[in-house]
Amino acid sequence: MLLNSAANDFVLLVPICLIFIGVFSTILWLQHRHIHSLFWLAIGAVSAGAGLLGQSLVPAEALFKWAFWLAFIYLATFIALAQAIALRFHTQISWFFCLVILVLNQIGIFYFSFIDEQISVRYAINGLSIFLIFSHILPALYHAKTRHQFDQWLKRCAVLMMACLLFREILLIYLVFNVSPTFNYSQSYIGFLTQFIGLFFQLLFAALLIGTGIQDTLIALDKERNFDDLTGILNRRSFFEKASHYLPGDSKHSNVLFMCDIDYFKQVNDQYGHAAGDQVLKFFADQLSSLLGSNDLFARIGGEEFVCILYDVSLPEALETIENIRHILSTEVVSPEIPVLVTASFGVVQLNQCNVLEDALKHADQLMYQAKLAGRDNIQHRLIK
Repeated sequence: MLLNSAANDFVLLVPICLIFIGVFSTILWLQHRHIHSLFWLAIGAVSAGAGLLGQSLVPAEALFKWAFWLAFIYLATFIALAQAIALRFHTQISWFFCLVILVLNQIGIFYFSFIDEQISVRYAINGLSIFLIFSHILPALYHAKTRHQFDQWLKRCAVLMMACLLFREILLIYLVFNVSPTFNYSQSYIGFLTQFIGLFFQLLFAALLIGTGIQDTLIALDKERNFDDLTGILNRRSFFEKASHYLPGDSKHSNVLFMCDIDYFKQVNDQYGHAAGDQVLKFFADQLSSLLGSNDLFARIGGEEFVCILYDVSLPEALETIENIRHILSTEVVSPEIPVLVTASFGVVQLNQCNVLEDALKHADQLMYQAKLAGRDNIQHRLIK
């Protein structure tokens, strides 16, 4: 069943909306050029809008003259969209595969436009090419890691779109073999519906890709706000925010706090340079992070000074853990280029004896200084007056 003139005019809304999505995505990409998926989304939306606009304006009897270029535009649209989604998951489309499909598609479109003119066959060929272009990235998407919920929804929508493309292709093949090869798909209600489904997915992918970019920015800001740039562990501000939950008033568990300071750090900087000093700090933070539990709170609070709260441990258990850390640190060199053993002085305090974090830190700092005076590379938990 073909569209009436009023509905045909309404079809212009679809390409206009797609072009608007493309322009909006371009503006966003110009402001956030590191989000490369927005660039390809813009190309895909604009080319889809331009193709549908041209198809809507060209008279049906002259459509075969433009079919070759319209098919090229539609295929380029889905190549761009597939690339946008692939880049989001740090992978790439196969440009060679896309080129082969593009060439074969254009040969088929040319044949059924100028040699044996059959409009529905053209749509079937183009639909099959689009399906193959989009489906070849699915294995990579399946194995790609997701960073947050927007990524998960993007994967699901990609699979849903594949299902819609497959259904559309089966429908087109049915029309070719059971209705008429000359059936005017573009002017039918079926064509009208699939255009709006295409618009829906373009809007959906645009929203999700923009959403992933926004979420990435928020995560980056949170990381910058709460984590130390050099070591990747919590910074001072974040530690003080979280540590209150480990104090006796907020926690029913027995928690232990220790402070530690890397021994002879200045000598490392003087002998090997500040870049080596940075490597020592990262090595120290990585070693401790690997030995601590997931509920422990570990932070760099300044220079070569670190603080940690061990969750739900008694003082003897905490001392055993810290002794294990001290032993492992004192037996492994940083790297072949920096052949130094990293030792540290530790001051340990049981938090159930302190209701105020500042008091616990002050006590631990005094114990840590006592460990320095006792020869470094040792643990102190009783203050000697």
